[in-house]
Amino acid sequence: MDEVNLRNAREITRVAGIEHHVFSFKDELGHTVDELASLRPGLCNCGVFRRQTLNKKARQLGASKLATGHNLDDEVESAMMNFMTDNLVRIARGMALSAARSSSEGSSP
Repeated sequence: MDEVNLRNAREITRVAGIEHHVFSFKDELGHTVDELASLRPGLCNCGVFRRQTLNKKARQLGASKLATGHNLDDEVESAMMNFMTDNLVRIARGMALSAARSSSEGSSP
């Protein structure tokens, strides 16, 4: 995470009164994301490692909730990977989620 995004995340959580913790793959797994990816080119399970680390740390902190942030790059990468691997089930699931999101945004509580 670059410094600007990290500063923004710290400020948002400070204003919201939410605890903010930062962990790194290097500290938790002994390798950076790039190092993990180079061990198995094309087969990096970075998302699995990320979720495993988040769950482990949440338990250690006694957290009852865990918030994560996803950016547009993540969304586009997932869509492109599904398209390129002809994963129609995931593409359809993503389209259904998008349609549900669009319809709920237009409704009133």
